[in-house]
Amino acid sequence: YHLSKDEILISATDTRGVITFANKTFYDVAQYEYGQLVNQPHRTIRHPDMPKTAFKDLWDVIQGGEIWTGYVLNRGKLGRVYWVHATVFPIYSNGAIKGYISIRIKPDVEKVKLAKEMYRKLA
Repeated sequence: YHLSKDEILISATDTRGVITFANKTFYDVAQYEYGQLVNQPHRTIRHPDMPKTAFKDLWDVIQGGEIWTGYVLNRGKLGRVYWVHATVFPIYSNGAIKGYISIRIKPDVEKVKLAKEMYRKLA
């Protein structure tokens, strides 16, 4: 599946990566009913071909209070496979990280090719 330029996937998680909110576009692309992923781990949509080291990097960056940006391969409930360009950042309350927001958009085709090659080397 290829996202359109108008599709923006937004989700929020707690500090453990459990989904607390996702917009309708997120559900539509991931092939879940609206609300079905609340209280589920965000990794539910992770494609098994994504290297664990890529997610370790993501977690290291966001838990350190920084913004992570990269390309992620996901898999929908019914098997739909799709790449996204993701930006993930922490949510603060009283100076402490209370969760994370992820915004995903249509990825650049050439950068997806580079990501595939890099991820192949990590696997």
